[in-house]
Amino acid sequence: MVFGKGELNIAKRPEVRKKISDAKKLNNTMSTPEGRKKVSDALKAKYATGYKNKNTGRHPSEKARKNMSIGQRRRMKNNPEEWKATCRKSGLTAHQRHPGLASRMGKTTQMRHPNQSREVAKRTQREWRERDPEDYYAKKRSYAKLMLEAREKVKREDPIAYKEMYKNAGRDAFQSILDNSPFYWDDVPFLSNLEREVARCILTRPIKGVNCNVHIGRKAIDFYPCWEDKMYQGCLVEYHPYDRDLTKEEYYKLRREIIDNSKYKDLELVVITNIKEVKNGNKESS
Repeated sequence: MVFGKGELNIAKRPEVRKKISDAKKLNNTMSTPEGRKKVSDALKAKYATGYKNKNTGRHPSEKARKNMSIGQRRRMKNNPEEWKATCRKSGLTAHQRHPGLASRMGKTTQMRHPNQSREVAKRTQREWRERDPEDYYAKKRSYAKLMLEAREKVKREDPIAYKEMYKNAGRDAFQSILDNSPFYWDDVPFLSNLEREVARCILTRPIKGVNCNVHIGRKAIDFYPCWEDKMYQGCLVEYHPYDRDLTKEEYYKLRREIIDNSKYKDLELVVITNIKEVKNGNKESS
């Protein structure tokens, strides 16, 4: 009996499939000559290294398979267009014979390994950046430029569609960063560890959308302490560290303009820049 790629019908029989499964346990793999020899010895059968040749009726050897691979690489290098056409034809034929196969395989892979695509993409990007940083950053800049050009084109040709497309982009980006944040307190996410520490100093218990991460239009205010909280009750509070581009006064002015155009216009705005003062129990003036 011959088993392997060339005799799939035989391997479909339950008794043969069980023998092959039991024999595989001897060496956990059939991709090496040693593993194939152990399996073939256990089954007392010859392992077929590939499909039979139509002319000779024999299976190709390891050397023949290696030579075929070398020939494929040579054809791909010498005549890339013909190689692409052959690959397209092969893919079309596979799709016609097995419609939906690629989709099922992709779904199965995603189900068994949900983070595989993400990890492969991260590794590819990292290796590309380490191998050729100049080309990597040049391509990144060109992609960003194309995206900006496409955005400006939509804005110029169809302002209504542009407005619908980007009206919630900032809020969606903020929510995405917040959802992926590792800094949690009582099941409420925060953008940074320092912001979480400020929340612990001024709040009794965080409630998303009530006393923290309060949305005003397309913007979000860090804190809105209620009367049961520790500090700044009834005020809008923003945490703005010193190491940012805007000064405290400039940031306060921008946030004040947003608040003045909302229903919170009568509330006081407090901008915190020094977390040590808040930890000591001293109210920092805005």
